[in-house]
Amino acid sequence: MAYDTEEAPKKEDAAAPLKSASWLTEVATAEKNLEKWHEQGRRIVKRFLDRRDEIQENTNKINLFASNTQILIATLYARFPKPMVTREFEDQDDDVARVASTIMERMLKIRPRDDFDTAMRNIVQDRLVPGCGTLWFRYEPEIEKAQTQEVKGPDGQVMVPAMEYEKVVNETVNVDYVFWEDLLWSPARTWNDVRWVGRKVKMTRADASKRFGEQIADKLNYSKGSLEGTKAAGENPDNDQVQYAEIYEVWCKKTKHVYWVSKGFDYFLDKKADPLKLKKFFPTPKFMMGMHSTSNYMPRPDYLMAQDQYEELDMVNNRITQLERAIKVVGVYDGTNQEIERIFAEGVDNKIIPTRSFSEFMAKGGLKGAIDWIPIAPI
Repeated sequence: MAYDTEEAPKKEDAAAPLKSASWLTEVATAEKNLEKWHEQGRRIVKRFLDRRDEIQENTNKINLFASNTQILIATLYARFPKPMVTREFEDQDDDVARVASTIMERMLKIRPRDDFDTAMRNIVQDRLVPGCGTLWFRYEPEIEKAQTQEVKGPDGQVMVPAMEYEKVVNETVNVDYVFWEDLLWSPARTWNDVRWVGRKVKMTRADASKRFGEQIADKLNYSKGSLEGTKAAGENPDNDQVQYAEIYEVWCKKTKHVYWVSKGFDYFLDKKADPLKLKKFFPTPKFMMGMHSTSNYMPRPDYLMAQDQYEELDMVNNRITQLERAIKVVGVYDGTNQEIERIFAEGVDNKIIPTRSFSEFMAKGGLKGAIDWIPIAPI
């Protein structure tokens, strides 16, 4: 396919950019493959947040799914992780291995970072609600130009002239949370068969100019508000007036290249060859995914496994509530006996209320003859 054997530009046109049509087709195919899961995820997120339409507004539900999920989130990720290095063979006299493991453990210890902690809590929630979550690691070095010193021989002749080079003065690894609808991967049976992974990123014109240059940024398509997927999930506000462009960042394990493409733009925004030199190439670990089979690497949210029980619980609880509202003390009484109204209206206690004609009142059957209650036995 085109992504495996990309044709290089001809010699006379070596500076021409390569067209991105093949990768835009790959992205569209992946989005189509994930469409059903996205629809399920939006419905489950709506249930998790107890978002109701006008028809369901007056129904009575028990959102047991939300409470269960919150408990599981706290159980799966309670605090910032601490590394622990142990020896495979814990020999008492092996001081070299003991000291080496202690040194390695201290090297791995880092201070708690808000970006990692927040991202972890988000992906755990994505794992439990829509069914899949992941982190995205981003390497950002600070580079400045430096110059080597020239090397002179014994006679003072310059043997190696001074050379300019790029020096890394600082480097950081940032942790990005990827929203579950912005995550893309090639259709595959298992994780090992995944050829490429990608994500959608929204950029303003200023961000795109800084990253890809003004010439490319001016040709991108911008629109107001949230990205299509996040807006459809109902999670982001609709009054965002900033214009964004959708950028797809794709890491291909086959070609060992990273591509940046955008719909409506026929050429690569950028292209780099294996920038991180990682053993497994991808900048993201294996997705934290719910139940899935070996025939299709697609998450099956946990909610779907118990949705019938959740819906039955809601139905039973709603019926009980309706019955409780129907069971109430309602009746009619003889309007000529104002004393009966006083019994219920004044909230009297340990008091006898006189009637004007007791004999006539008793002749009509007393209280039983003057009041008739709505029957609640059938309810």
